[in-house]
Amino acid sequence: MTKISTFPVITTDQFAKTVAFYEDHFGFVPFYEVEGYARLQHKDDPSAIIVIIQSNHDILPDACRHEAQGQILTVATQNLDEAYDCLYHEGLEIVKEPTQIGEGIRHFMVADPINSVFISIVTPPPGAACTA
Repeated sequence: MTKISTFPVITTDQFAKTVAFYEDHFGFVPFYEVEGYARLQHKDDPSAIIVIIQSNHDILPDACRHEAQGQILTVATQNLDEAYDCLYHEGLEIVKEPTQIGEGIRHFMVADPINSVFISIVTPPPGAACTA
């Protein structure tokens, strides 16, 4: 099989606000944009990608034309406490306080205030690389 990549796609009724949220709080920047569609990549790691699509965009089949619900995005960071302090002081809703989820792995969760999406901020497993 040839090399592939995967990335989350968030469909939303509030396209511009959603794009701004991931730019402002998580360091994503536009890589490709057309009306109602934005491919964002992380400023420090171009392989970290999120796509935001207006929920009524023509590229979506009818069955997908609704806001995302129940998604959890994971963002890895080497410094969980710094990320927690930053997002807390930026006013994001913390929905799960920092907890240990495995040996050497901690995480907390915040809510995307625009969509029914949650973001899990996690430390990578011991020995795993993290560019954030």
